[in-house]
Amino acid sequence: PRVGLSLLLVGRATPERMVGFSDHVDLGGVGRLRSDPALAARLHYEDLPATPPARLAVYLRGTAFEHYDGRAWSRAEGDPRPLQQRGRLTLLQRPPRPEEDRAVDVELQPIDPPVVFLPPNAVAIQVERAGNATNSPIPRLLGGPEDEVRYASPEERGLRYRVWTSATSESPQAVVLSEESRRRHLELPPKLPQRVSELARTWAGALSDPFEQAAVIERRLRAEYRYDLASPSGAAADPLDDFLFVSRRGHCEFYSTAMAVLLRTLGIPTRNVTGFAGATFNSFGGFYSVRQGDAHSWVEAFLPGRGWVRFDPTPPSEVGPQAFDEGLSFRFREFMEALARGYEHHVVGYNLHQQKIGRASCRERVYHPV
Repeated sequence: PRVGLSLLLVGRATPERMVGFSDHVDLGGVGRLRSDPALAARLHYEDLPATPPARLAVYLRGTAFEHYDGRAWSRAEGDPRPLQQRGRLTLLQRPPRPEEDRAVDVELQPIDPPVVFLPPNAVAIQVERAGNATNSPIPRLLGGPEDEVRYASPEERGLRYRVWTSATSESPQAVVLSEESRRRHLELPPKLPQRVSELARTWAGALSDPFEQAAVIERRLRAEYRYDLASPSGAAADPLDDFLFVSRRGHCEFYSTAMAVLLRTLGIPTRNVTGFAGATFNSFGGFYSVRQGDAHSWVEAFLPGRGWVRFDPTPPSEVGPQAFDEGLSFRFREFMEALARGYEHHVVGYNLHQQKIGRASCRERVYHPV
């Protein structure tokens, strides 16, 4: 129940927002964020233990925002750029190394804008064909601003892809940030209250290492503020100032905005990132479900010699879906989602490989009866 999302204000006494994605994250003027159990993606891992954990922290990164005007975040505009291709592989860092990289298959539901959600340390992607015909087009992947990846496809079924991740970060931008980019990621709202900068300096104290400064601000926000989907700070003239000094309660957009701005006052470049934080195991289908209610907002800070590093100042107990992960109705939803996955895989996505297996099975039954 996390990210700046589409507004659904008609016919409701209290304004609410549904989880989804947009090119705009707005802190002000909207009431309660609603938790939505709708499926956003399925994750298939090949190396699950006999008893898979009920929840995973996945941090699927969607897009990032660099400009904050005091009420809302927006991102840079830029022409999409082609990514490095090697056959059907799209290289983000390098070719996959099957002996050491971990692979996850993602079935992404249609989301607008068509962002490719990637786990941490993604090195390469392989996209499946858009339809079930052998001559159907393979969706194109394009790079955008702030390390975003989008896809272009004639289909409206979302996207299916395999992504390989490295055990360690291999960011090619780990050592250098251009002066122009540094300026943009240090930009502050023109009317930022002085006490916001003073708070950052107070919390940082004598610390001079950027990582330690970021860690202490993350820790203070987690410990001293309360999570609240219906924070009153959104209606204030300065939502961030109200969150930090008046209400001291809010959802993840407030936490990530607070940390990003506080770090900028200390000279540390930051950006506000949106994506999905967690996934729940579906025991009927053997996959992990990422729900719209898992949408989340966190921070990336640029640290010398380390590149962009993730920080999440939202209290850990609140990084997950709210109020829909228990009870018979939710179990029934999981069962139906597993059935839907089977239909999509065996009927809608019935492909040449499956046809060959099916024909071989038929021949076995015809010519070698038991």
